[in-house]
Amino acid sequence: MKKFIKWRFIMKYKISIIIPTYNIVKDKEDKNNFLKTIQSLEKQSIGFDNLEVLIVDDNSNEATKKLLKEINQEHENIKLILLDENSGSPSKPRMVGIKNAQADYIMFLDQDDTLTSYSCEVMLNVIDKKNADIVSSNYIIEMDEEYVAFNEAEKYKEFNPKHSLLKFQKQYAPWARIFRKEIINDIAFPNGILLEDSYLNFKAFVEAGKVIYLNDFYSYKYQVNYESITLNSKCSTISKGLKGIYEVICMLKKYPDNIPLVIDDLFSMVLQTLLMFNFSIRNNVMLLKEFKKLEDLIIRENENVSEIMKKPIWAKFLNFFITRKLFVIAALITKIIQLIIGNKIIKKHIFTKLFRHELYYEEKNNYENYLFGDNDLIEVV
Repeated sequence: MKKFIKWRFIMKYKISIIIPTYNIVKDKEDKNNFLKTIQSLEKQSIGFDNLEVLIVDDNSNEATKKLLKEINQEHENIKLILLDENSGSPSKPRMVGIKNAQADYIMFLDQDDTLTSYSCEVMLNVIDKKNADIVSSNYIIEMDEEYVAFNEAEKYKEFNPKHSLLKFQKQYAPWARIFRKEIINDIAFPNGILLEDSYLNFKAFVEAGKVIYLNDFYSYKYQVNYESITLNSKCSTISKGLKGIYEVICMLKKYPDNIPLVIDDLFSMVLQTLLMFNFSIRNNVMLLKEFKKLEDLIIRENENVSEIMKKPIWAKFLNFFITRKLFVIAALITKIIQLIIGNKIIKKHIFTKLFRHELYYEEKNNYENYLFGDNDLIEVV
């Protein structure tokens, strides 16, 4: 059961913004980060009153609930939904938010992140003007007070309508996008999985009639905390990630040509998560056997998939031992990598390299193009 806190008079909002939350308040800095998230909405050029903000809390600690209730009382357009039980992932809070959203368009925002000032106005203007189902943009990664521009423009410029859009769908999170509500309203996330973001995105993208990509607009600031990557280091995290891969592939069976285009990315994403954790060799062996079992199952059930993890090179190397059932060797290699990545300085360097594109400056955000013209607007579906 969910509990609604002080629902107010009904008005028509232009965009519903869904924020899943969990244990925001651990210390003062955590609280300030979330207040920055709310402040980024208050500063939207479209006008804060035009936004419906749905905060869906996944049964957090009492300090977090207290903060959220205070914020809820201070803003007429913020609606707080408290879930009675913790679901363990953002998927259920997002589903609850979608079902209770009043606006025709939906955007997602994570509790540590922020929107750029013109984000809502630009995204709404384009999706409405072009009668699109999804509008996607670039995003900014905030890391150690440095802003890195993550621009996916080149692969979209190379888009070939004879091939699947999913080949270019590398950003698997639902943020930095705006969705027409009717496209995602009936999407149900499978229980007990991770990669639910990928499930939502793939399902929405394959069912969308028109998708627009904004070539030089940055709508979202994603905050990377490379120190917290091991806080939830449980074997069940990897197992749920593997279940998530299987659910995505099952969903895509109606579109079989897409599966070979995304399978390597999905597997390498979960394998990369495994490398970030500090498991025992025994646990590594167990999890790598799960990788092998899932690989065999997907190859057996999908005739257009004959090999998995052909790229990137590091995943192909590790998978060489996995496919030959040399699990102890693969587990030892995994353990060595885990110990190396466990070093704070090395971990920071890896994250910097992963996300390094170019430094972001406010002048890069060419919002005027999308409010007053069509410059660099790419229709990819």
